[in-house]
Amino acid sequence: MIAYRREHGTGTTVLNGLLPDDPAREFVVRVHQPHLVRVKPGCTLELDGVELPMPERYSAF
Repeated sequence: MIAYRREHGTGTTVLNGLLPDDPAREFVVRVHQPHLVRVKPGCTLELDGVELPMPERYSAF
């Protein structure tokens, strides 16, 4: 199961889901895209209560 939510005004998109392990493990992915400043989006994975920043990759604007 996966759920999608956009946090209005913050520039953050949140993706929640369950990994099909036994027992199922919940995860959260947050993607932050600043509106006023042209910087690369930031992405964080939260799994088992630990936040893991995802490494930056080159992307053309």
